[in-house]
Amino acid sequence: MKMIVPALLTLGLAFSAGVSAHGPTPQKVVETVEIDRPIEKVWETVKEFGAVAQWNPAISKSEAQGGNKPGEKRTLTFPNGEQLVEELDFYDEKTYEYDYRLMEANVKALPASSYSAVLKLTPAG
Repeated sequence: MKMIVPALLTLGLAFSAGVSAHGPTPQKVVETVEIDRPIEKVWETVKEFGAVAQWNPAISKSEAQGGNKPGEKRTLTFPNGEQLVEELDFYDEKTYEYDYRLMEANVKALPASSYSAVLKLTPAG
């Protein structure tokens, strides 16, 4: 089973003066992780939008009001105490996918001013 986590990140990178006048260039990152478990077992672990801290060691705490409905917000707390707020844009349990984006930037938590991401599980092969 593969877990594909593409993220479109808008990063404040160092550009020449002429290029920076137009703002930062959006960057696209795609990461694929193969997990030797049935897709249903992996989905059980990652499907709760507000519970990312239970499976992502980079997050100390995640809090949400509950639910996996578009518009749901979660607050992530990092080991340094800094926080980010993300909002769920799309959720489909049948296709093992959800999409979310950064709501409030905090460069002390993550050096990005904007991003959106997709967590999608697909069977290997």
